[in-house]
Amino acid sequence: MSSLWDDLLRSVKRYDFVASRKVLDRALAEDKAQDLAQSIQERLQDGQLGDLRYRDHVFRYFGLDEVYFALRMTSNELLHKLSYAQNSAEGRQDAFDLVVAAARQGDPTVWLNAIDVEQISSSEFAVLLPIVLEKRIEELKDLHIYCSLRDARPRVMRYLVDELMETYYGMRIVIAAQEGRKPETVVGSSAYSRIRDALETLGLDTQSMLVEIPGHQWQSFVNDRVRFRYSPKEPSLELVRVEDVFIRIHLAETGSERAVVDLLNLIESTGTSVCNKTLCDFATTRFHRVSTDLRTRVLRILGERGDRSVSDRLAALLTTSDVAVRRATAKALSAIESRIAWVMKPETPLTVGYINREALSHDLARVVKRLMENVRESDHTTIRDALLSLAEVGGPETSRLLQGMMRNPERILRFNVVAASGRLPREDAADIIKLALNDEDEEVRSAAMREIERRWSDDTWIHTSAEDTR
Repeated sequence: MSSLWDDLLRSVKRYDFVASRKVLDRALAEDKAQDLAQSIQERLQDGQLGDLRYRDHVFRYFGLDEVYFALRMTSNELLHKLSYAQNSAEGRQDAFDLVVAAARQGDPTVWLNAIDVEQISSSEFAVLLPIVLEKRIEELKDLHIYCSLRDARPRVMRYLVDELMETYYGMRIVIAAQEGRKPETVVGSSAYSRIRDALETLGLDTQSMLVEIPGHQWQSFVNDRVRFRYSPKEPSLELVRVEDVFIRIHLAETGSERAVVDLLNLIESTGTSVCNKTLCDFATTRFHRVSTDLRTRVLRILGERGDRSVSDRLAALLTTSDVAVRRATAKALSAIESRIAWVMKPETPLTVGYINREALSHDLARVVKRLMENVRESDHTTIRDALLSLAEVGGPETSRLLQGMMRNPERILRFNVVAASGRLPREDAADIIKLALNDEDEEVRSAAMREIERRWSDDTWIHTSAEDTR
């Protein structure tokens, strides 16, 4: 057992996911996975409570990267639960089934709000898309925001937004309203006014959501709400850190440099490599928002734990005028390349059960049709996510349904259909783009032109258009 544990430790310290895969394969084959799970638990309890590196490796092994934040289960619990598996393929299949079954049953062990629709739409977890999207359509309805005027002076209003924090869009609204600080569920009037304005832009009646609590009952009411929130069977700082990282990512995306610093501090203290995509975003598309010192720090972290998936995006920074950034980029790319040579070897392909994509496409089409009935009452992000998901999954209805939506009077719907067409085969997308080029709305026509520039050369598009006129 000591050999297995020592080998796993070396893998974790080096961010070597290929080596850790071999260790976990041995643990399953030798029926020692439960012992390894126990060792991880002891390690996490022995002064390393905030370490997420074990979670990174165990979740990667079982193919759960896409639900890293959503599955409220610790790394040692997961390994213990799947310790009966004989190999990686069996373990991955059962881990997948575990997550999907829990999500379908409404089990809070799977937190649907932490699932990235775009990320799962091209993975085996696409089967969760109808569940996730339908929940997001309904979740802002029948919400309550509890409020109370303080009895003692100063007599100020307080608002409890815990129900909002349990919804996908509400959580993002609450985060943005608190302007870069870690969000609290009890807020004052200034933060609430920003929350109210954001909710009203979605067409929601905030006045009907308010429920007044007498001032003398307020604290006991709030305490009871906290007491009845979902919590895992056993307290775990690993899960606390997972939620912290998830929240910090969204705080950093508000554009606050302070929030970016806090995220980087948390990434370094937990040792996680799960934020590589987010860090790459800050190093490239959001590059102008942060100082040179912060940029070079982001690049250093990416060099330490990055992988080949970020290399192409980082390479574009080699031409920047900032000398310090160029040097940090070159150093990061060099570190990643050296890791590729001895770490990033091809991994065993994921084996999952057969997914009926036709049935999945049918379910997504049903969600989209439901959205079409109430476009003005639906959040724009929900509309975009649903259309992109449908186009990604495809299916016999998809092209016809999207083309029909180009005749819908709602501009936002037509605009997002054009964006979704980028996920369709070119011949199907071309039919939508042709309709969009004649749209009455300038933004829809501009979106169509951008798709032409992205997917067709001029000659190819002219040829396509000429064929259509024959």
